[in-house]
Amino acid sequence: MLGYLDTACKYLEEECKGYGAKTKLIHATGLEDDLLYMEADINGDITGADPYTPAIDSFLNSDDVLDKKSDIFGKYGCNSVVYIFFVNTPEDNPYSSLSYMWMKPGDPEDEFTILYSYVNHIKEGPVSIAHEITHAFGAPDLYTSVEVGYDLGITDEYVKHLYDIGSDDLMFSVYDVKTGKMTYDTVNKHFSELDAYYTGLIDRCDDVDSYGLGRSIYTNP
Repeated sequence: MLGYLDTACKYLEEECKGYGAKTKLIHATGLEDDLLYMEADINGDITGADPYTPAIDSFLNSDDVLDKKSDIFGKYGCNSVVYIFFVNTPEDNPYSSLSYMWMKPGDPEDEFTILYSYVNHIKEGPVSIAHEITHAFGAPDLYTSVEVGYDLGITDEYVKHLYDIGSDDLMFSVYDVKTGKMTYDTVNKHFSELDAYYTGLIDRCDDVDSYGLGRSIYTNP
């Protein structure tokens, strides 16, 4: 999974470069002295249809994690962290990986992803990880117009449009557009102008205007 994480981060760095951004995603490698890597037992069930996120909040506010966060900020000069919880689920886990990100007051301050090992007998791969990381920077799912808490005004019309054109947008589907399968050696997805708009890399996007989509969290009201 950490190898997939590396593939996902390199993909996002390269895609952001195409929009003029100098992006460096510093991530865990799992080496013995890796400041960005931890193993832990979470005191609550963080799988299923409704993961018990208070258990994650409690863990993130524990002394060990807060001390490590302080060390991370000091070493890397950053001021925020996205936590990815790699959860060892059985192959028949039917629930999708998911992210909790800040998009408005009242949302979680500590952004995190719950990344399951398997979803419906399919092992999660670098595309899934790239998809979830992009959520943390403000991008919504594009495969549905029904979003709970993170609705940026993706419309039924736009979702239908993406289905009609067989979109390979990173936020539309994590499966290969031609084979319908997960890929594990690369992220063969399109990081679209809409993704760039919702993650603050560009100020406007034609699709937002054409389809009446919601505004990016990075734009002024």
